[in-house]
Order: sequence, then C-alpha cells, then structure tokens
Amino acid sequence: MDILVKNNIIKKNKIIVDIGSKFTKVLEVNYASKKITVKDAHKFDSSAMYQDGTIDFSEIAKTVEHSIKEKKRCEVSVSLPEDLVEAKIVSIKNKKQAEIPKLIEKEYGSFSRVSPLTHVLDYAYLGQNEENGDTLHYCMIAAVHKNTVSQLIAEFEKRKLKITTVTFPFYDMICLSELYHDDYENLSRLMIDFGASGTRVVAFSEGIPVYVRNIDIGFNTYADRLFIMQESVGKPDIAKTLINVGEIGLITNEQANKYFAQLDNKIYFDGVSDIGNRLVGEIRRIIELCETNGIAISKIIYGGYVINGFEKRLKQLGVEIEKFDLDMCGEKDGKDFLLWIDEVQVGSQYYDALGLSVNTML
Repeated sequence: MDILVKNNIIKKNKIIVDIGSKFTKVLEVNYASKKITVKDAHKFDSSAMYQDGTIDFSEIAKTVEHSIKEKKRCEVSVSLPEDLVEAKIVSIKNKKQAEIPKLIEKEYGSFSRVSPLTHVLDYAYLGQNEENGDTLHYCMIAAVHKNTVSQLIAEFEKRKLKITTVTFPFYDMICLSELYHDDYENLSRLMIDFGASGTRVVAFSEGIPVYVRNIDIGFNTYADRLFIMQESVGKPDIAKTLINVGEIGLITNEQANKYFAQLDNKIYFDGVSDIGNRLVGEIRRIIELCETNGIAISKIIYGGYVINGFEKRLKQLGVEIEKFDLDMCGEKDGKDFLLWIDEVQVGSQYYDALGLSVNTML
C-alpha cells in the first residue's frame, strides 16, 4: 500500500476515488507544476456494494468507469473505508530520522492478527515536536490485508484504471490539514470527519498529528436509533428528516406537516438530542485528553455528514469551529501548492477525497 507519493509531478491527470459505506466520492483531478485542479466531482450510492465489511470492488470499479469523463487509461488513487485498515499514530523518542525506517518495523507488531505474510504494511512520517527536552518523531503506521489490495487493483485494472495509491480516511484528513498550514494561531486543533458509520478525529499538536480516534457514532446511528423507536416510519423518510431538519427545533408548519406526519416529533428530537450529547461528549473527552498531555486545542475543522444544528453542540466545547466547504471559495493555498476548484460542486462531504488529492503533492 503506497501512501507516500513523493514524485515531482509536472503534468498528470488522476481519478480520486473515496470509497464510503454510504457514498463513494469521485474527483477528476489535473496536476500541473504546483497546482491541483479539480475538474469534476460526483458521488454515487455504494451502500449496496459495501455489506458486512465486504466491498464489491467489481461494482465499484464499473460504476467509477461509467461515471468519469476521462476514458483513456489513467492513474487512480483510492481511499479505503477505515474498517478495512489497521492504522494508528506512533511516536519515536530521541532517534535520528534516518533510523526510523528500521525502528518502525517493530511498531507493526502492535497490531493484532497482522503479519507481513498476510498484510501490506506501510508508514508515513508526520513530523517532529520538542516536548520536555525530548525530540518526538510521529509516524502513521497502517496495515491492510493483501487480498483486499489485490482484488481492488485487479478489478480496476480490468477497466484500464491503474491504481497507484491506496490510502484511508485518517491519512486523507492529515493530508487535508496541509491546506491550513498558515493558521498559526490554531496549530493545535482537531480535524473531524462525520461519516455514515462513525466519526473520525485527528488531533494536532503544533501542526503535527499526534492522535487519531474513530468514534462509533455516525449518521446511521441516528437513523437506526429512530427506526427502532418508531418502526412505522421507514428509514428513507427518517434519513430525509435528519438531512433537512437535523437538530433544528424551530420548524415551520409546512416542515412539520412534511416531515412529522408519521414520525413523532418528540420521539425524533429526544433521540437526536441523546445521540448528539453522546457524540459531543466523546469529542470533549478527546479535547480533555489533549489538555492532560499539554495540548490546548483552540480550533475544530469539520466536514462530512454532520446533521443540521450539530454546530451548536460543537460551539459548546468553547473552541473556534470551521466547516470545511470549498464551495465557498474557488481556491485554497496549500503549503507550497494551490488547490483550484473548477465550476463543480465540492462540499464538505468530499472532505477525504480532497485530502487524497492533496496527498499526491506532498
């Protein structure tokens, strides 16, 4: 699994594929010198292709092929769902950076049921911090089953789509953070991706990612809870209410008639509030953990499938919040590159896909 692309790219087109349990996001991207141009963006429902932790890569590849404009043979970068990848951040104290490749091999042993015989193992160097007189090097280590990688590559290859990079959401989020390199007042921050099945959090200390966690609460948690509480209402109707109403308590009569004709208003808001409290409580615990370790989180940058009104809960945490959404601007400067969005819609649900597109320039 090559999560490190270090080649200097002069001119190349790539297809970015972020496979999710609910939707798969696809970007068509051009790299020229120090500029990334997103030429097209779309997504498709992949929930039926991703069942019980197993992905139908044949259907994914076929749908990607049919959806892209670039029909000639091209390179592809793929992000796998986090439950197919073992990953974590490790620190190495007071060693030379040149020694890290050998030292990192010992860290793979901390994964359960993982071995070089069955898994592809890789790491990314994230940076270093000085802490209490010690030099700490931080690395992201990852492992994915060889069968997963071989099936993925083979199905895309059948359609003349050559996979050159395979990553996962946590690393995509770390790459995306390069777009905030100049926010010097908030170098210690959280980046949060609200997904369908869970919520991913990366904590940064002085601009270096030092901790990752997946919270087992996502969009589907709300939908499943409400469906159990009121089985007479179908999940599609519940999902529409979550998307359009969310946590917003003040609704018009028209909205009430549209979304709560069958769904009980009190049951809905009680359920949504309970899950929202649990989720923000877990995020608060991460902030407190960081503070215990001398990291004062001052900002949260978030994206993904967050329901309407949850922003108010984030504000209760007492730090600055910012929603990642490049539809609000046509371009964004990276550390030494420019991300340019053509006339396409790239909202916060493309959070990981945009991080994967940035990965190529790092």
